Amino acid sequence: MMKNLLRVGLVFALALTAYGCGGEETNEDADAGVKVDAGKKDAGTGCQTVMCNGECCLDGMVCDPNLNMCSFPSTCTPQCVGKYCGDPDGCGGKCHACPSGQTC
Repeated sequence: MMKNLLRVGLVFALALTAYGCGGEETNEDADAGVKVDAGKKDAGTGCQTVMCNGECCLDGMVCDPNLNMCSFPSTCTPQCVGKYCGDPDGCGGKCHACPSGQTC
């Protein structure tokens, strides 16, 4: 009785091992994605425009790094005449770069 039980256990363990070691499917072309794709198209996707934060932007949209999402390009023209480093440009940005070693 004990020998039969041992044989059944070994056969069962061997069957589980053989079943568990089947061929693995891998998809080397899969894109795990990143938080921000820097506006580049992802390989292997059907996106014909710009990828942004894992989503395909609509035609005419860009990946806005400040919003971290697709948006239409801004039509605002910065107004920096007579303004100094760090002053608002009227478009949500800042005027002029700071000289080396200085903080605005």
